[in-house]
Amino acid sequence: MKRLLLPLIALLSLPISSKAELDPEIHKLCLPARDYSGCIKFQSKIKNTNVTQNESSINEKVEGKWEYIDFEDSASGKTALRASLLSENKINLSFPYEGNQKGTLGVRIHPRFGKNIFFSIKKGQIISSGGYSYDNKYLLVRFDEGDVQKWKYVGAADLSSNIIFISNVKKFLKKLTNSKKIYITVNLYQESQRTFIFDPTGLKKEFR
Repeated sequence: MKRLLLPLIALLSLPISSKAELDPEIHKLCLPARDYSGCIKFQSKIKNTNVTQNESSINEKVEGKWEYIDFEDSASGKTALRASLLSENKINLSFPYEGNQKGTLGVRIHPRFGKNIFFSIKKGQIISSGGYSYDNKYLLVRFDEGDVQKWKYVGAADLSSNIIFISNVKKFLKKLTNSKKIYITVNLYQESQRTFIFDPTGLKKEFR
């Protein structure tokens, strides 16, 4: 009888707020304990810690490999934003473009040109995978383990041959944000096709 009264006395001695929030499972667990009140405090602390850790895991932000910069568009005086991602692999071209280099996949939000997706290399000349065509240029893209797709692109306004702008931005971004790997294959002048692999996870929401 005395053993049953001890938890009851300890329960009555707890603050009103603690009694109102007392977990039935913790109460049942601590009933046999000699120090009922101490057991309640200890078990409650463990549970609260676990809940906090679980919530932290759920709300954990995905840290991607994207790099972000903002710059001023001199013509409009407004700010442009850019997110860029280096490829996981490197290529090495022949003279005069020799030397290891990675490809860059980027998203640009420009006050005059809107949202664009670009692919670029530091050295080399990108040409259409279907041969030269002024109006119908395309590269090859594969998202995760999906099929290879022909994807149209347009060249740079300044006629730079090492950067292209991918068409159908909205569709590409939707696939990008739902993929863990993107394989971009481009045709390079006198070098045939080369594939660049990207890990696009973690792109900030404002660029999607």
